[in-house]
Amino acid sequence: MRSRIRQSKDSLAKRNIFLSIGGILLIFVLIIIFGIPFLINLSLFVEKKIDKSTTGQSDAATYIAPPQLDISYTATNSGVITVGGTGQEEQTISLYVNNERVKEQELTDDLSFAFDGIRLQEGTNEIFAKAKVAKKSSNESEHFTINYIKDAPEISVETPADGQSFNGGDNRTITVSGKTRESAKVTVNGFWAVMQPDGTFSYRLGLQDGENHIRIVSEDEATNRTEKNLKVTFSP
Repeated sequence: MRSRIRQSKDSLAKRNIFLSIGGILLIFVLIIIFGIPFLINLSLFVEKKIDKSTTGQSDAATYIAPPQLDISYTATNSGVITVGGTGQEEQTISLYVNNERVKEQELTDDLSFAFDGIRLQEGTNEIFAKAKVAKKSSNESEHFTINYIKDAPEISVETPADGQSFNGGDNRTITVSGKTRESAKVTVNGFWAVMQPDGTFSYRLGLQDGENHIRIVSEDEATNRTEKNLKVTFSP
């Protein structure tokens, strides 16, 4: 058994010796036929191929993390806003509004950024950012949608009429109803009214003897507010 292993090792050693001798002879033959410059150029070509392959693998492995935007609201009544966030070292941040790059900025020492004077179009605006290191860019950051609502919501009151009088023969509780912007919320004397998807609202209000002041406020998601005041009287 041991003799077989010994024979196998001797055979492998002899083969390696023959291959080495063959390689040396081949090099001598190539030198005689093509000369030393050919071998030098061949070695440089192989080296370049290896370097290119290694560089490609390195570039593929490089990952640029997208920046983090800090946007905590979905609607605004201002057409000009500030958009901030954070990134990572050596990054340059580009801000996009409605798929258009509007500004570019390098990070501060604390790896934060703030884009001032960002103009919005009335209605829906989509905002995201990308980071760049050298010539390589990151994927897009999380997308944020901001609704720019310029005008305050209107209020139309159906009941009661301003200055209307109620007496003891009537129910002391009346319905305050009307319509406003679909996305708005309504309060009556500080209490939430019942809203319908089409913007209609209603609230049951108990009356006191004499004058009763009714304050109706409609506020949308951009904090635009409209207020309407009524006065009714109740006689027992």
